[in-house]
Amino acid sequence: MLICRQGNGHYLEGINNQDFCYAEGNLKLITDGCSEAKYSEVGTRLFCQFFSALENRFDINKFEENVEITFSKIYKMLEFEKAEKLKEFIMNNMLFTVLACFELEDKFVVKFIGDGYIVTVNNQDMVSYIRLFYGKTPPYYAYNSVHTDTYDRKLEFKTFEFDKKHFKKVGIATDGIMPIVEKKIDENFDPFIQGINSQYSPEGVIKSNQSSFFDDITILI
Repeated sequence: MLICRQGNGHYLEGINNQDFCYAEGNLKLITDGCSEAKYSEVGTRLFCQFFSALENRFDINKFEENVEITFSKIYKMLEFEKAEKLKEFIMNNMLFTVLACFELEDKFVVKFIGDGYIVTVNNQDMVSYIRLFYGKTPPYYAYNSVHTDTYDRKLEFKTFEFDKKHFKKVGIATDGIMPIVEKKIDENFDPFIQGINSQYSPEGVIKSNQSSFFDDITILI
């Protein structure tokens, strides 16, 4: 399942969809832009395009290094002569969550920096939503390149592992899916996560409940 839709609140306020995603091979990747940044939808799309061009993008052991390379390539492309101009670009464009899910032979591995959800289906077909939440100021990777009072130490990715002995599916999602998690939509969404056939499509259910989703909605299962 791959869904990436603009939230109704953003639509009404004239804010572009700040989410973006990329899925290929054993990798699922989501970027979720900061709502307070002017152009975070630019950064989310630049990052996924640059990352998807890396030859070793499917190597989980290279992931953190690849993220650093990707940010560096974007900054180098701009070639700002003054440091304050680069900082301005970062604060306007590059503040976003990075969520990645790798499927390996024996397990699923999720790496993240920022906020969102991990979505799991265990071997009893039970669906769980693990919330990744840091309040109003999530730890975005780009803060490593600018001074902030909130984060004065290097921000690093956190890792969750899910053994395939116990889990048959693991995916990722942005925090825009909260109405699904809190059961605030008309239909039960769990069958779509489980892969059970339905007379409806997951995209159709989200569209029919569009007014319930303020934030942008991205799901990769």
